[in-house]
Amino acid sequence: MNRTLLTCCLSAALVATAAQAAPAAEPPETVEINVQASHPDVQGLPADTKAVSGFSHRAHAETYLPGLQAFSRFPYEDGFTCAACHHDAATPGEAGSCLSCKTADAMLAKVGGPAKVKNLYHDTCKACHRAMAKAGRDTGPTRCNGCHGK
Repeated sequence: MNRTLLTCCLSAALVATAAQAAPAAEPPETVEINVQASHPDVQGLPADTKAVSGFSHRAHAETYLPGLQAFSRFPYEDGFTCAACHHDAATPGEAGSCLSCKTADAMLAKVGGPAKVKNLYHDTCKACHRAMAKAGRDTGPTRCNGCHGK
């Protein structure tokens, strides 16, 4: 093997090893969920934002979701709870905004188009909370002001 090729292979191996050894980034403490502000390019979104301010993102990922797969719309493992909401993600780096995922168009069509975008969130968040409440479990909000009244 020539020296240049060997150097390139070793460098690539070291970079790959370093990337694997790097600790995963912590999920943000809170996030703002505002579809209209995050996706101004999506035609047909309703003008009413109904944003969710201060969503407890890290608490959901680390405290609320582990062990509660039975209530989730999407399957996930305790070691990667991101998939409970970011259903197409296989890594934290793939867990992006709802309307930027590769299945966004199909999901929007299923709930009635961009004008019904709130149904995407309600089908994920509110449905999980209601299923937990029905099972007699402590849960998050199931009424509008619980998420939108902050």
